[in-house]
Amino acid sequence: MNNQQDSSSKALVIIITAVVGTLGTIAVAYFAFRGNTEPKQLEIQATQEAESLGATQMANNIWITQTAQSIEATKFAESIKATQDSVALNSNSTTSQSVQATQTPLPTFTAVQATQTPLPTFTAIPPTDTPPSPVGQWVVIGNGNSGVLDIITINNGKISGTIYGNPIEGTWNEFTQVITFKRINSPDPNVYQMWYGEQVKQGSEYILTGYFEDVNGNNIGTYNWAAER
Repeated sequence: MNNQQDSSSKALVIIITAVVGTLGTIAVAYFAFRGNTEPKQLEIQATQEAESLGATQMANNIWITQTAQSIEATKFAESIKATQDSVALNSNSTTSQSVQATQTPLPTFTAVQATQTPLPTFTAIPPTDTPPSPVGQWVVIGNGNSGVLDIITINNGKISGTIYGNPIEGTWNEFTQVITFKRINSPDPNVYQMWYGEQVKQGSEYILTGYFEDVNGNNIGTYNWAAER
């Protein structure tokens, strides 16, 4: 497009120059023919006019060239501006897309109502029947022989008392309700009895029951016993 405009401008300059030259020639011939002026003067005048026309044409050529250059500069500037506008538009579009991409809506959550699980209920268990202390007198039957077991004291788990009138010494375990004692029924230390038993509930009453060992030298016999109040 720009090349076509340059060619048109140059062709126009050539045509104008030819027309001006032709007009100068005609003017010279005209004045020579009429004889109003000397041929030399006419030639000088024609030359001056031709130079004037040439100077004018040159000025016109310069103006045309400058105008063409100005047009080219304007088009070049418009092309640069269009490119800048396109780049700016693309940049704004990219920025907008970037902002839209980063502005992701936050997820929504539906509130869930907490369930109120009722606390478990407990039924109070009545306290169990507490066994009584074995301190006191008991009716005892050991190996079929009836008598009295008298537990006099219990001090820090150690018991003292009598059975069948003979002294006893032993221990009492409150937690396990177990009783153990030694019956001293002979001055001979190799002759004695070891009694083992526990307090248990029988019906609505508590009794003592167990077995004893009759130690007589090397002979040991084992027998059952029980006592109740």
